[in-house]
Amino acid sequence: MTSVQRIVSVAAGELSEAVRSRRAVMTVIVFLAASALMMYGVTALVSLLEVEVARTLQLEPGSGTGSVANTLWKSVPFRRIVKGALKDPLLFEAVQHRHPLELLYAFFVFAYVPILAVLTAGGRLSEELESGAVRFQLLRVRRHEWVLGRWLGQCLLQLPALFMGALVAYVFLAWRMPQGDVLRLFPALCMWSFRAWFLLVSWLGLAMGVSMLTHSQAKASSWGFLLVVIFTILPRRMYVWAALGGVRGWLVHFADFFPVALTPGLWEPSWACCSAAALRLVLQSLFYLSIGYFFFSRRDVR
Repeated sequence: MTSVQRIVSVAAGELSEAVRSRRAVMTVIVFLAASALMMYGVTALVSLLEVEVARTLQLEPGSGTGSVANTLWKSVPFRRIVKGALKDPLLFEAVQHRHPLELLYAFFVFAYVPILAVLTAGGRLSEELESGAVRFQLLRVRRHEWVLGRWLGQCLLQLPALFMGALVAYVFLAWRMPQGDVLRLFPALCMWSFRAWFLLVSWLGLAMGVSMLTHSQAKASSWGFLLVVIFTILPRRMYVWAALGGVRGWLVHFADFFPVALTPGLWEPSWACCSAAALRLVLQSLFYLSIGYFFFSRRDVR
């Protein structure tokens, strides 16, 4: 077998083991629960706020939940406010023709995939190291093939879970807001889930890279959650420090090493720009994975 075939074989084994051990079911359940809670909260909040918004702006009451939000989104003054807040004309052009509930779903799915990446795969490799099972697996494949196969298997495992989350989100929207424009949102929700998958891949590389640094599954998950917080806050602070000028201006060049800095590219309407951001996120994931592999390759596991 070639190296690529062995990597694919390890990935297939990872998927098969996930189904056999019901980890795949638990992964799907986690994504479904997150999506259901998210959309239930969004629809409940929209329902509560619409009455006050319609009364304050003197808009005509809608026929159902979500109609006032859609009317507000189409109003010219509100569009000017959103355009000024985004500070990016191209990004505003991308989102102005989208349904507001679709954008809320995209915002939340981009927000919760880092947590879910660590929650579902943060201790995956350290679990094998802790149990000693990796010693037997390395008799058949090389270390880098084992790591890449596990990473590929986890990436493929998360994709259908994201699409199932989009389906649950659509069911909640169709239930709470049974209107014509809402019922046509399912393809858009799937599209945002697919884009969010590339962001998830980047965080998976970080989580699994950390997982190779310790034999403890609990430590790997804890370190993963800590890095999610740091990697979310730090790039934003870098942009603030770089804006001050001077020597700190070089910090802006290091922000692209963080997934948060590449996320705006996934919002772009152009598939060329979006594909470039997705490719950079995948390469970023492999970069994080390679750092963990650097230490793992020097560890005696036999």
